[in-house]
Amino acid sequence: MMLNIINLIKYRTGIRLAKQGKMQDALNYFTQTLKKNPHDEFLNGEVARSYFKLNEIDLMKMHLRQALRAASVSSSTVRTILEMTNWRMIASPRYFNQTPAFSPDGKYVVFASAREKTSGDGMLSASDRPGLYRYNLLTGQEECIVDAQFYNSSPRYSPDGNTMIYLSARRDTDQNGIIDHRDNRALVLRDLSSGKEEVLVNDSNKVKHASFSPDGTRIIYYCTPAGSTVGNVYLMNIGDRRQINLTPGEFESTFPSISPDGQRYVFSAWRRDTNRDGEITLRDNSGIYCREFNSLREIEVAADHYDNSFPEFSPNSRYIMYLSRRRDTNHDGVINSQDNAGIYQFDLKRMKEKVLVTDSHYNKYPSYTPNGKMIVFMSSWRRKKIQHAPHGDYFEQKGIYAMNLVSWHIVQLVNDKYYSSHGPIVSPDSKHVVYTSWRKGFSRGLYIALINDIPSKDDLIHFIEHNFS
Repeated sequence: MMLNIINLIKYRTGIRLAKQGKMQDALNYFTQTLKKNPHDEFLNGEVARSYFKLNEIDLMKMHLRQALRAASVSSSTVRTILEMTNWRMIASPRYFNQTPAFSPDGKYVVFASAREKTSGDGMLSASDRPGLYRYNLLTGQEECIVDAQFYNSSPRYSPDGNTMIYLSARRDTDQNGIIDHRDNRALVLRDLSSGKEEVLVNDSNKVKHASFSPDGTRIIYYCTPAGSTVGNVYLMNIGDRRQINLTPGEFESTFPSISPDGQRYVFSAWRRDTNRDGEITLRDNSGIYCREFNSLREIEVAADHYDNSFPEFSPNSRYIMYLSRRRDTNHDGVINSQDNAGIYQFDLKRMKEKVLVTDSHYNKYPSYTPNGKMIVFMSSWRRKKIQHAPHGDYFEQKGIYAMNLVSWHIVQLVNDKYYSSHGPIVSPDSKHVVYTSWRKGFSRGLYIALINDIPSKDDLIHFIEHNFS
């Protein structure tokens, strides 16, 4: 740390030029200075950074390799390299990758990946049809398990790893001439050994947010049935395919999940006209509710005085974590989807709530590590220098963060200086997080990062050589 501060002072002229956007001048300064000490770790990192910003990737790689020739690579150099390379790349940012999930044994990552422009807009984006791919983390081999004939997304393994569910739009249900992300998606069950598939819920319905129960015998999901304007939470028994509406009635209910002990389920619901416009819609606040399967008992986890979303049980089933918007953080006079949400936790035993992460920054997609020791979430840049920047962080670049639930210490796992990252998913052993990430001019790559460790020198060399291919 002290050496890094000394370098920042020593080479402040070049750093100032870079911050002013005068990249060629900064490069000239660092290059000339480097001639006096060609093996300097810090200077090689800054020359590499200059080339990165000038999109001279081969020259960037050359100087990053030079920075790694030190006998002991400093933590600041590791951070510098990761800022430019990101972590281990699983799928190229030339593709539009999304909705990753780990296999139960942690050996595979399954994900959706659009690799051809099928929407007709000339861009590779969320509108293009994805196939489903499986990546072997041990061998680095990838295989396509469902082709891109249809719009496929959100694959999830069964607890035993033998089957998989996913969503698939197979007809042009909105009649816009193409099959894309706007069409209704069927819920499909696939046997991973035989490849045999069965449509569990057809695409006359709108299905989202499907997942297995912990014992693998049931599937919980959100569904708007054909002819209805209201979506509810449904439960399907896989043995006899029997479906039950868990939240019947006139109110929209979504984001369902089952507790790890299998005793309860949680969901969000819109039940009151909180904005007083005369109707109950998704523009109103949503509350979060928890119910027991074996009784009609319901617990109000988070009242709709605020807008609450994305509930998730802790691994021990005692807590529920969720997002909640409670302040006008962008100072536009209203509290709505443009404001930051804090991350909260409700204790089902003590019936008490506490804030885990404040709303001073944009937060989304919180999840517990399976060992229950940490949470991982997406957030905007949490550095001191932007504390007084204007609010409204939605379009800023996002990083991936982890918070220790004992010490409350927050660390940045994935830097947001040059990349924006999305949708972190934690591995079964709590050691890795997989996420999508992109930088200007590229689509969405898929990467995997360590949660508690730093990459080795060999890892860094691999990132340098392979993440830009």
